[in-house]
Amino acid sequence: MRNRLDLDALLAQVEGQTPGDGPYRYGAQLRPIGFATVPQGFTAIEAHPAFRHGVVVYPEALPLEEAKHLSLVWIPQSNDIEQIATEIAADAGYPRETLQQSAEDPQYFAQIVGQEMDARNVYVQGGRDGLLPLVLQKLRQRVEGSGSRSLDLDALLAQVQGRIA
Repeated sequence: MRNRLDLDALLAQVEGQTPGDGPYRYGAQLRPIGFATVPQGFTAIEAHPAFRHGVVVYPEALPLEEAKHLSLVWIPQSNDIEQIATEIAADAGYPRETLQQSAEDPQYFAQIVGQEMDARNVYVQGGRDGLLPLVLQKLRQRVEGSGSRSLDLDALLAQVQGRIA
């Protein structure tokens, strides 16, 4: 059994993979990994500082509802984290207004990002605050890609990140 205590080192090993490449790691939130507590087919059990019951590894992704039902939280690889942030930013129907709202009420924005993470059953180191800068960056890219220049995006992003920190 491999000891998985350094998440950053492990994520660095998977650089260059495309989103959706395995292996898929799931943190056991409520009960130890064992017979009848996780689906069959796992390839490894690992230690993780955020999951006292450990992490179970699968070659393929588990269905979302099954993972949620068993209280297993997906621990995405670095390439998947960027994809998740892109999806959350894309779900914001009005990126410019979402950026403005994030500056006006950063705690509400952080709560929305947290809800999106919960809906996707995702664990990211640092929780929602660990994903916020990347979501803000993706929103900024959407606004800049739309040609909107009426916002001082650098000042707005600094303001949001300063209020949340």
